Amino acid sequence: MLTNHKIASPTTVNQNDVPVLEHETFEQLKQLVYQHSGIYLTENKRGFIENRLSKRLQSLSLNNYSEYLSFLISQGKQSGEIEKLINLVTITETNFFRDEAQLNALIEVVLPDLLKEKSAPEKIRILSVGCATGEEVYSIIMLIDNSFPEILKSERLEIVGTDINHQALQKAYKGVYQSFSLRGIPPEYKKKYFQSKGDVYVIHPRIRKHIQFRHVSLIDSTAMLELGKFDIIFCRNVLIFFDQMAREKSVLILSELLKPGGYLFVGQAETLHGLNHSLELVLFRKSMGYKKPGN
Repeated sequence: MLTNHKIASPTTVNQNDVPVLEHETFEQLKQLVYQHSGIYLTENKRGFIENRLSKRLQSLSLNNYSEYLSFLISQGKQSGEIEKLINLVTITETNFFRDEAQLNALIEVVLPDLLKEKSAPEKIRILSVGCATGEEVYSIIMLIDNSFPEILKSERLEIVGTDINHQALQKAYKGVYQSFSLRGIPPEYKKKYFQSKGDVYVIHPRIRKHIQFRHVSLIDSTAMLELGKFDIIFCRNVLIFFDQMAREKSVLILSELLKPGGYLFVGQAETLHGLNHSLELVLFRKSMGYKKPGN
């Protein structure tokens, strides 16, 4: 909950009558964002937030950010503005085959390890947290199909992508990308996994059918646990936006979601060091991950 429901005094404007996001208003907006997403906005993000929200002021015919904050508190949930706020402040930049070393570890070590432990027709379940516009999810399934085609043929693979940005998830669900987004993808992958429609490429239904997308926040333990258990979790470049408390909670949830013997990958610049968890560090070639004891 907001720790202070007192609305900041009207923000000042500059000589061009452009609203300014004052410190007190920004602090209360930070609390709202944190409450609904777990994302902790630092002071150096104030200009970024000011720029992102300026169009919302125009759309709602509001004069300044104080009025916008008041609107969020009084009507944010029922009007859907809280969701719009989260969409605007979350970063959805991603690309296909990001963090190649971790994807190599998936194909070279993790999947062979899991396949030894599992017998058909037991499914392999993979979770992509913060999947944004879907590039990570589709990269994973393309690599798996290319290296282990029998997994998809036998209907043994199920991938779930989650994100708090509803607009990004809609794009992920459609699986439609401009040719620029496919830069760096080998030509044989384009031909095998996309349907070309001019300058637009659409994910082939054959692999799309193995993927589900869910609008879920990582810090919502109830909603996350309802997704079930997973053999592999990718949660890359998500924890970096959380404060210590939210990271602690998130790692506990991720640990609970993992099946015994399951693997967790976080971002290359992220670590679970200093957090309370029972996962074991695993070193791969040029990358690392975590494994849940049990197998």
